[in-house]
Amino acid sequence: MNVKIFYYSFTGNTQRVAQELKEFLSQKGHRVVLEKIVSLDEPSSFFKQGMRAFLKKTGQIAPLDFGNLQDFDCLGLGFPVWALSFPPGVRGFLKEIPPLAGRKFFVFATFGSGLGQTKALDEAEDSLKSKGAQVVGKISIPSSKIEGKEWLASQFEELYKIIAV
Repeated sequence: MNVKIFYYSFTGNTQRVAQELKEFLSQKGHRVVLEKIVSLDEPSSFFKQGMRAFLKKTGQIAPLDFGNLQDFDCLGLGFPVWALSFPPGVRGFLKEIPPLAGRKFFVFATFGSGLGQTKALDEAEDSLKSKGAQVVGKISIPSSKIEGKEWLASQFEELYKIIAV
């Protein structure tokens, strides 16, 4: 299986999860490509970032490689939860990604407080479905568990059961 995972990470937590997921899937014999979503207009103030996320602002992002999506059996999107939503850069990604015509997609979110994770995942799922994606799995990962490789592996195993079908 060929998998491409797009992810946005500010503190490094979501990037770490994306890398661990890549390693997990690679060990199962799958080819995995990671592509980072880079926001071009992100303020340095955490308060301003949270406010933009809360107000559902769309961020400008660096160009991404959408040209070969048909070469992947499954696509993924990872992001942190900010202010009960996802970062403006992820909103920019969801705006820019081309029609997905039934492509299998999974979504994962990292979070600190636990507030908003379900809402953010559901909102991302709705956005992807509006582009034609078939969202087959969603997982949320508390920042307190990111260092726990066994816990992450158990979550990845559950996701794998869904996406490998």
